[in-house]
Amino acid sequence: MWSYPNPRNLKGTELCDTLIVCGNHVIIFSVKHSRLRGHPDDMHRSRWTRNAVENSIKQVYGAGRHLPRMERVIRSDGSEGLALPEPSKRKVHLVAVALGGDGTVPLSARDDGKGVVHVLDDRSAEILLEELDAISDFVDYLAAREEFVRSGQAPADEQREEDVLAAYLIGRRSFSPESGESIEPPSGLWSRLSRDPAFLRRKEADRLSYGWDLFIDKLWEDGRRTDIGAALTLDQRETAIRRMALENRFQRRVLMKCFEEFHRDGRSGGRMTVSQSGVAYVFLALPRNVPRDFRMKQLALRCFVACHKTGKAEVVGLATESYERDAPWSLDVSYLYRPDWSDEDSSHAEQISRELGYFNNPPSGPRRFEEYPRPDDDLQQGDVSSIG
Repeated sequence: MWSYPNPRNLKGTELCDTLIVCGNHVIIFSVKHSRLRGHPDDMHRSRWTRNAVENSIKQVYGAGRHLPRMERVIRSDGSEGLALPEPSKRKVHLVAVALGGDGTVPLSARDDGKGVVHVLDDRSAEILLEELDAISDFVDYLAAREEFVRSGQAPADEQREEDVLAAYLIGRRSFSPESGESIEPPSGLWSRLSRDPAFLRRKEADRLSYGWDLFIDKLWEDGRRTDIGAALTLDQRETAIRRMALENRFQRRVLMKCFEEFHRDGRSGGRMTVSQSGVAYVFLALPRNVPRDFRMKQLALRCFVACHKTGKAEVVGLATESYERDAPWSLDVSYLYRPDWSDEDSSHAEQISRELGYFNNPPSGPRRFEEYPRPDDDLQQGDVSSIG
């Protein structure tokens, strides 16, 4: 959804290996492979570093120079891709991946005076992309890592990136020691963290969140069809899906917990909830004999009421059938963005809520979910929900 392999620059030559555009974030990836042959002495390491690391860094810096003159992504076939954010709003991240070193050469982020470059090898790239597999988590880490390098608190010696990631996670996704002193992630910190019971409980709890990924994939694939989802324009549908994909891994878990609790009893009705991202969500389940166009109309009305009830300008709605074990299911999406909400809108929403019974029950109150559950936790943190 965010990635463009082998995009072109304005001259028609390759810009980089992969360009990612997500909101105001633009990530430039360069991947170079060079086999570290023979005994990994200083000469062989130097040759590998020149071929795999320095050439990759050179490419991302070159792509960074081209980007300010570009208004849209140019795909590998020369066609236009996603519009790039305005140059003044762009947050450009440079990632150089050097493969073939077999982990014998420590690599880490660096700043050569032309911007911070995240330098990864086979192992660190795999760990980062698996651990930070929601786009918001990934760009948040890149931004924090860059600030860490610029602050002067980053260790002077090269650290393995996976150990720096472990320090970031242990610091509750931050590199901000109160003392202001340099952070020195010990060697092997990632290996120890990945075996820690609290970390393993978090990974187990996150399994639920991949249901959200399944919803995104299904909506994305359905969007290619012309026989469903006609209530939304393609732009609206894509905006809704991208908004869902911007939720981080933890919030995906919270949202799926809310959806699961609402949906599993098989009742018809709706629920609204607010993510920590500031987006309101409406979940709707109706009997299987209800036509989808009617279901979409109900969903749109509930999103309008939720915009009023939650005070949020952006609402995403998801509708499906009432739960039946092993039965086929479909998914509809609705999207509402109303930053200029008026008193007339409020009056209209109240009328709909009163006459149709949408979200008239008071919210159940805030709940707490912990990203790292305790052994006796049943997974709890932060939704404000109302049934209707």
